[in-house]
Order: sequence, then structure tokens, then C-alpha cells
Amino acid sequence: MRTFKHLLMSILFLYLSVVAKGQEITNNNINNQFKQVFEQSNDYQNYKVIKKSSFNSLWKNSLDTLNIKDHKIASELKTINQKNTDIQKLKQELERKNTELIHAKQSVDEIYFLGFIGMNKSLYNIICFSIIAILLIICIIIYIWNKHSKTTAKEKSFLYDEICKEYKTFKTRSHENEKKLARELQDERNKLAEHNIR
Repeated sequence: MRTFKHLLMSILFLYLSVVAKGQEITNNNINNQFKQVFEQSNDYQNYKVIKKSSFNSLWKNSLDTLNIKDHKIASELKTINQKNTDIQKLKQELERKNTELIHAKQSVDEIYFLGFIGMNKSLYNIICFSIIAILLIICIIIYIWNKHSKTTAKEKSFLYDEICKEYKTFKTRSHENEKKLARELQDERNKLAEHNIR
């Protein structure tokens, strides 16, 4: 029975030493306590005999340390989970902002032609400049045609004036010729009448 107790104590001691090794070495208090318990223990054959009070104190301190570590780990896990949740929220916010940015860029790059036809700014600029160029060409054609029409009208007016002058001249001459012919006819009638009387 005594050997069984010694064996149990040795296993417990090994377990505690493994747990203590598994923990961070920075905890000098527990580490020093293990050393102290080990150094103060008595040797019995191949076993170490530990005082119950030292063992209980070491056990209690180990449990307290483990509990503190567990709480710290739980707190760190909670913080990590909170950070992960925050990261997920930030990722979602970033995706939403990127989507809004893409929509904003599209709305900046897009113009509604005639109020309802959506098109790219470059295409809109091409259409506007094409319309302006066509209107400018039409204006130039109208200007040239108008100028040509004015020149033609001036020429026609000049020709009309010339024809009017010639017509007036012709009318005057033909009126004079008519008077002349009428006088000659009258003269001839008078001559004829004189011959008939005689």
C-alpha cells in the first residue's frame, strides 16, 4: 500500500512537472516551487518523498496558475474572436466601399444621352463632337450655298438690269421706228391720195 502511495505521488509529481514544463517558463514562482519541493524532499530507494503540505501548496499554486492561464487563454481567445469578427466586418465594409466606388466610377464615367440612354463619357464625347462637326459642315455648306446664291442673284439682277435697259432701248427704237413707219405710211397714203385725185 505504501509503495502504491509512493508510486501515485511519483506519477502526480511527473504529471505536475510535465504540466509545469508545458507552461511558459516565465512563471518563475511555480518553477521555483517545484525546485524547492524537489530539493526539500527525502530520498527513499529510487523515490522522492514529498511533504503533504508542500505538495498541497504546490498543487494549489499549480491549479491557480493553470486557472489564471486558462482565464488568460480564454480572454485571449475572446479577444482573437472579437478581432476576427472586427476583421470580417471591416472586410465586408471594404467590399461594400469597393462596390460603391465601382458604382461611383461608373456613374462618373457614364452620361445619360437625351436623359435616358446611358453611355460611356468617351462615347458621349464622340457623339457630341460628331454632331457638332456635322452641324458645322452643314453651316459651312449653307454659308457657301448662300454666298453662291447671292452672287448668282447679283449676276441675275445685273443681267435683268441689262436686259431691261436693252428692252427700253429696243422699245424706244421700235417706237421711233413705228412712228417713222407711220409717217412714211401716211406720206405714202398722202401721195396715193394725190395720185387718185388727179
